[in-house]
Amino acid sequence: VSQTLLLGDKTIGDIMTPWRKVKKVATHDMVGPILMDELHNSGHTHFPVYQGGDKKDVVGTLNIADMLDAKQGGFVKDIMIKRVHYLHEEEKVSEAFGTLAETKHPLFIVINTKEEMVGVVSIAEVLAHMLGELPQNDFGNHGDRSAVSKKTQPKIAHVDATIHLDDASEVEEVEENDKTETESDK
Repeated sequence: VSQTLLLGDKTIGDIMTPWRKVKKVATHDMVGPILMDELHNSGHTHFPVYQGGDKKDVVGTLNIADMLDAKQGGFVKDIMIKRVHYLHEEEKVSEAFGTLAETKHPLFIVINTKEEMVGVVSIAEVLAHMLGELPQNDFGNHGDRSAVSKKTQPKIAHVDATIHLDDASEVEEVEENDKTETESDK
């Protein structure tokens, strides 16, 4: 809750990954273990895809998970999402959240008033800033119905306890104290 309250004044520019630190992928890059390793080491899951030699000519987005199912030796252009969405760096995070939910696009290019690309922001980054540190999910098989059905949830400790009261007056005394506390709370 405190994280969400703090977002009132935060802008997309405050939480974005600066453009110079963004790992970019070319449409002509080959899908394979080398690219997968480079992308995985970046710590991000979505990447802007550019065309030609100009890294600012962004034509799509690559989801690292899509590489798992892709034919090795194919090209990024064959598996990328062929849409690009933008957010302004001065837009409030709280306002941008509506845009993120509406478009359901995983990665936004952040631009300034001169239409220059200054960074990127993902839904995961916005959620992390809203909710604090997100827990790691190592399961990774949410597309497999059988695996999800077999996934076990953490066990919650359950304690069965029996209280024996030898004297009924103790029960009345506790109930009387509860009534007093309730009346004082009003």
